[in-house]
Amino acid sequence: MANRQAGELAAELSAERVFAATGTRLTAKAPLAVWRWLAESDPERWRALRHWAGVADLAALALTGEFYTDHTLAGRTAAYRLPGSGEGAASAFPAGFDAELLAAVELPADRLPQVSHPGQRILGKTLPKWGPLGIPAGVPVLVAGHDHAVGAWAAGVRKAGQSADSLGTAEAIYTVVAARTGIDLVELRAQGMSLVGTLDGDFALLAGHSAAGAMVSWWLEHHAGELDVAGLGALAASVQPDPELIVLPYPFGRNAPAPDPNAQVRLLGRQPWHSAAEEAAAVFNGLALHAAWMLEVQSELGGVQPEVTLLGGPGSTNPAWLDAKLRHMPGLRYAVESTEPVACGAALFALAATGQASSVLPRREWAAAEPASGRHEALCRARTPYGDIADPFDSTLAKDVSIPEHESDFGALLSISHDGLQLRDARSSKPRSQRNADSDQLENPTRCSGPAVLQPDALQGHGEHETLLHKRSPEKQGMLAAFIQAATSPEPKEDS
Repeated sequence: MANRQAGELAAELSAERVFAATGTRLTAKAPLAVWRWLAESDPERWRALRHWAGVADLAALALTGEFYTDHTLAGRTAAYRLPGSGEGAASAFPAGFDAELLAAVELPADRLPQVSHPGQRILGKTLPKWGPLGIPAGVPVLVAGHDHAVGAWAAGVRKAGQSADSLGTAEAIYTVVAARTGIDLVELRAQGMSLVGTLDGDFALLAGHSAAGAMVSWWLEHHAGELDVAGLGALAASVQPDPELIVLPYPFGRNAPAPDPNAQVRLLGRQPWHSAAEEAAAVFNGLALHAAWMLEVQSELGGVQPEVTLLGGPGSTNPAWLDAKLRHMPGLRYAVESTEPVACGAALFALAATGQASSVLPRREWAAAEPASGRHEALCRARTPYGDIADPFDSTLAKDVSIPEHESDFGALLSISHDGLQLRDARSSKPRSQRNADSDQLENPTRCSGPAVLQPDALQGHGEHETLLHKRSPEKQGMLAAFIQAATSPEPKEDS
């Protein structure tokens, strides 16, 4: 809608300078660009404009007769200046919008609300006219703030080194940092992320992915037949994800990191034996890897190793999705149990702002080193850290390989017979060399099951027998690096 106006403002004001001042990128959805669009497309309405209000601001105005917003909402307009590098106190947040930025769109400051901030909270009082509807006069009314800021605060994400993973139709990673000093704003902007104020007056890095739950809906529409969300989750949870089957979850392009409006959904590494269940698992795995990518970039830019709290319905009700997040986010410690964390969080924050008792929303906790079910990197891969295993397997090599006992991932089946050893994929009872020749065997794959360690000395003296070759789990960074490489590589063009 306002793409042209956003581009013009970026050129006139310098997109870099606006980002340095506001922490917000000048895009078509930024109100600063929308205001110019409105002035040009409907000048009569623009001239008649008395107030510009967000939904929360409008509700507060109706209830109290006072016109105010919160600094975390103002900060998303590209017209609100954040405290500078040397200003870290909550009171340094401005009480109004920036006159210079507003002048670029010829919008008087008195058309916009006052800004409530940590140094001076604005609490209006309900008007008597609402009494007949059961709302007593004089009840304090707080505009709590931006949904990510409110949800994070309510989840206990309030100090530097804490992150919130807000999961719904879209997904956002929100990491609190000690100060804006030292943040590479040029790189932050290049990665498609924002610098925002927290409810308590600190700073946070914010990154968003427009298709989290929306990606699941897209997959249901295009690939899942009659399944619903619960059915897809159950299907995905019935198998272990194959790390070589990658879904890039971008039905609407990619916002961050490495913004790419042309990014698309891609299914990479698919083989004839992959089942619908494995593809479903790859969807949730891809979404979890993208979230881990956002978190990794924020960790590097903020100089922190965050403790992560997950909030949002899908994160607590979809076992396949939660398992994928536990697998790829080693810092994930908590999951908020509320299915409406922002609404509940606004109520909690209102209690705190009015001097009442406040707390953190109920949440489930994992111990830092707890290996949750499925937290292993990925199972059922016929590859060891020492390279691809030949087929047939060299038994002398097997004797020399040091197989660590403390790992818990499994990859290949060894068929031990008088004819020697054959490598088999763990999901099939046939040797690899025969697998493509017999697709019937692939319809009901055998899954990797419990932990079993093959000791090298145990390879001798067996008759017909199968056991699992224990392999080292690939490093999380390795899996994430593979995902990032796939996501940022150009899509190969088909031969004409």
